[in-house]
Amino acid sequence: MSLANIQTPAGLTFNERKVACVLLSGTTTIIAKNVVLIDHASLVDASAPAVKVSLSASTGVAASGLYGVVTKDVTAKDGGIVQLGGIATVLAGAAVAIGNPVRCGAGGDCALATTATDVAVGAAMSVAAGDGSEMKIMLVDGPACAGTDVT
Repeated sequence: MSLANIQTPAGLTFNERKVACVLLSGTTTIIAKNVVLIDHASLVDASAPAVKVSLSASTGVAASGLYGVVTKDVTAKDGGIVQLGGIATVLAGAAVAIGNPVRCGAGGDCALATTATDVAVGAAMSVAAGDGSEMKIMLVDGPACAGTDVT
């Protein structure tokens, strides 16, 4: 059975694990549906009111880390919400087929993870027609690491 044929039964939901976030120092506004890198230090700091997020410094290949998807624009003034698990809506950087592993692309969009060194952040749950189109992904549960197999 293809993923395209799987339907969620009524009443069944996925744990989306959403938490408050603020911009990491030096980061500008991040638009909704972008994949972000979560600052590890703010994640483990119990006194911090929110985790700090930024766009990944590189595309695809990055140090192991926890990635999420911002659900609304994050600004220095207002902060935002970052989704850490479940099915998230993201912006695609290119065409992607259902079931393909995806990585953080340029500017926070999602691109196809094609090499063993790409950091897969999830798997495509819907088709992306091309750059700028929306798609659904199942986020990798827990810290992503280089070469994560999400297929």
